[in-house]
Amino acid sequence: MNNLNLPKKSLSLNLREMSEKGCYYCGRPATSLEHVPPKCIFPEKKDTFGEDHRKNLITVPSCDEHNLDKSKDDEFLMACVTATVGNNRTGYIQTKTKLRRAFDRTNRRLLTATIRDAHTATWVAPNGAKFPVLIGQTDLPRLIGALEHISRGLYYHATGNRFLGTCHIIPDWIIFTEDPDLESIKLLSRVMIAQEKNNWVRYGNNPDVFEFHLGPSDEHGLIPMLMTFLGGTHVYVSFQPEGVKPPFRTLDEATSANPILIEVAFSPRK
Repeated sequence: MNNLNLPKKSLSLNLREMSEKGCYYCGRPATSLEHVPPKCIFPEKKDTFGEDHRKNLITVPSCDEHNLDKSKDDEFLMACVTATVGNNRTGYIQTKTKLRRAFDRTNRRLLTATIRDAHTATWVAPNGAKFPVLIGQTDLPRLIGALEHISRGLYYHATGNRFLGTCHIIPDWIIFTEDPDLESIKLLSRVMIAQEKNNWVRYGNNPDVFEFHLGPSDEHGLIPMLMTFLGGTHVYVSFQPEGVKPPFRTLDEATSANPILIEVAFSPRK
């Protein structure tokens, strides 16, 4: 398969072009522009001492069904990626402001949806600093579904075309405690992408909050993508076009019975 030809400039649509192009996900007539990632992930000025992290946010044409289907998971996704251990200063501020307000506003329902069966622990940073964290299980199918919507939207943004095929997604911060094969695939993906991403096309005008890299198709016909939220939360995506078979076991094949752990870097309010 030929390498993916990436345009020098990403797609920008007016309303007429949006209607003609169709929804980024299903191809049906588009009725609105959808933010990918969701706008709620980008901090507001009131929480960042006036810093503007909402410059030229990425939007793609969407039908009502897929815009609404995605929006119900926006706050859940924001919670998952914002408080992850290892994020940057912007992520820390977002955790202590917007995310904290969201937890309080939902009477902790959002917290429970984000991390279940949680217990407290202490995370030790490379410099020896100690931070309180929660460790527990997350709703992995819901998280993967939200990330797939974003992945397909970003592919559309970068290429101008709707992706036809399967998206394989591995969140780097998930620990596959009972599945060493999947954990190995995740770690191998981490090493491979770290070595190659500098040769890929980078997108995103707010890198402190979000950026993504899209690479050319590899020898197997798979197209790699790296999404990075808040400097430290990474998502590995492999686009499998129709008719292409992946050479590795995918997350879709993992059994739902496996314990899935997610580390969250915030201290719950008493």
